[in-house]
Amino acid sequence: MNYSMRWFIKFFVFFAFLGGDFMPPLCAATSTTRPMKRKKKRSLKKKKRPRKIRTKVRRKIFYPKFSRTLSKFFDHSEDQSPTGSPCIWEGESLIPFDELILSWNALRPASGKITFFVSVKHSDWSPWHRLAEWGADSQKTFVNKLNPYVHTKYVKVEMQRNLFATAFRIKAVFSDGASKRSLNALFACISNMPMFRQNRTVPVKPSLLVKGVPQQSQMVIDHPRAKDLCSPASTSMIVQYFANKLYTGKGPLGMHDYVIDFAGKVHDDGVLGIYGNWPLNVAQAHDASNGHIFYRVERLNSFNELYDYISKEIPVAVSVRRLKGGATPYSKGHFMVVVGWDNITSSVICIDPAFRSNRKTLKRYKLAHFLNAWALSRNLSYIPMPKNGIGQWQENITASLSLKPPAPEADLIPVNLALET
Repeated sequence: MNYSMRWFIKFFVFFAFLGGDFMPPLCAATSTTRPMKRKKKRSLKKKKRPRKIRTKVRRKIFYPKFSRTLSKFFDHSEDQSPTGSPCIWEGESLIPFDELILSWNALRPASGKITFFVSVKHSDWSPWHRLAEWGADSQKTFVNKLNPYVHTKYVKVEMQRNLFATAFRIKAVFSDGASKRSLNALFACISNMPMFRQNRTVPVKPSLLVKGVPQQSQMVIDHPRAKDLCSPASTSMIVQYFANKLYTGKGPLGMHDYVIDFAGKVHDDGVLGIYGNWPLNVAQAHDASNGHIFYRVERLNSFNELYDYISKEIPVAVSVRRLKGGATPYSKGHFMVVVGWDNITSSVICIDPAFRSNRKTLKRYKLAHFLNAWALSRNLSYIPMPKNGIGQWQENITASLSLKPPAPEADLIPVNLALET
């Protein structure tokens, strides 16, 4: 046996001793052991169940009303009090308020003046604060900050030191020949300003447009302070809109001259010296309508309330600030007239007197931009109220307005024409 055969036998015996599983390939056929079977691992993955489709339900956001307007109408036919005695209206508030805006509707006295005083109740009644004078040839408002709890600031009464009032009193004093019968109504807009929340809900309402509202740019008016006439220009357009519905005759004045005359009768001749005094504008609007349309200053609670007026063919003047797409930034506040709603584009249709041409005053503003700008004034608005019912017009009225409706002009474009965006 040679040397290589010996090593082969040793190698064979060595692997036979270890076991058949380690036999070399030459001897694997003679082994009786079976190869090890690997156990299959169970998959830990769970079977996928069909996914349930869950519909998201939007929670309705509740926006509480932060403002309310109370009214007092006077029927002097049943009034047995002396002619020169004051009119006093005392009202209880349904909500605590920290702001009161007074509006009065009276025919301008032929002589003398009407002076309006306001008092509010918190822990006790405050002293009477003189708020405004409405006279034959002038009008003005006053400021009073002497009381530490109640301040009078020209157009409104404000509570101080985080106090809230629960009641109010309004007194109208007639002097120097002013008639008590000239006062037709008083309005008190009471607001809880900390409760104000901007309502961003997009209304799902049909499109509409109030037709017949004249378009007038304040920038084309020949007046040294034409840039400050947004409030009288907007109010004049609304007054003339109702005049055209109430009266059949056409007066000699056009809108250009009408706005100049109207602005002279709403200028605050006191310290304030502005044309945009809220109560003076609505008071003159009532006088210009010969008492057939009531007007009041109001803070609306939502766009839905504004839409309700538009749907009844009542245009509304609103105060905005920093309106995107406006003629100017409107940083100090600006009035314009809302005349419609476009549901397709979610746009508010307005007549904006700040543009430099009558033809360009009819504008569309995106609802989000409009709501942001309107909210900066806390939804301040001039609200017209037809005397004989909303949406109902008298026929063949023979009385005349203090300023009659304007004659047709070439630059007054009907509202139902194509709108500019």
